[in-house]
Amino acid sequence: CALLSSLSWGFGISAVKHALGYLPPAHLLLVQLVFSALVIAVLAAIERPPRPSARQTLLGGATGILEFGLGYGVGTIGLYLTTASNTSLISTTESFFVLLLAWLILREPMTRVMALCGIAAAVGLVMVVAPDMSHTRLTILSGDGLLLLQYFCGGLYAIVSRRIVAGIAPLILCAIQFAAGSL
Repeated sequence: CALLSSLSWGFGISAVKHALGYLPPAHLLLVQLVFSALVIAVLAAIERPPRPSARQTLLGGATGILEFGLGYGVGTIGLYLTTASNTSLISTTESFFVLLLAWLILREPMTRVMALCGIAAAVGLVMVVAPDMSHTRLTILSGDGLLLLQYFCGGLYAIVSRRIVAGIAPLILCAIQFAAGSL
């Protein structure tokens, strides 16, 4: 399952990069989010889970705006402006952002080894993705920056969603989040 997940994720980046040759980033993202919201809503209707409270719906919607609206929005534009390879490498920063934000916001303990490994991973990524003589076009640099913002949003989403996911059925939560992100 993990291998299939990784294969799907890698295919998704390449497919979206290809589709950006035919649709502008905002249009492509809207099609993806609306279609996803509809499919997941149908699956949720078949499953018939309990309905969330108004508060849970608002919190789920807010996290959907953060991750799927803002994060995926800037990320799709970033992918349009950079390469699929850079996108794949930069996506690894999300784990670093989760680690850092869990420590800052949730006050989760971080060992010295965890901190050193996080810093080493961040430095390694900068060394791989940092612009060299063949990578000096402004669009690629701005695309990489937008991708960093996307994965920061993803890290923040993981932190703020921590308690929300326990109170809402997963399919309902996903449908709410994709619908809110579409808005």
